[in-house]
Amino acid sequence: MTETGGALRLFVGDDWAEAHHDIELMDATGHRLAKARLP
Repeated sequence: MTETGGALRLFVGDDWAEAHHDIELMDATGHRLAKARLP
């Protein structure tokens, strides 16, 4: 929920590789909210 009570749409991207995995969290406008690299 947003501060105004509406729905919030998020997108998660996952780049799966042998050495590590990269993930990103983006909002509906394509703005990156967070990113991380996992072992």
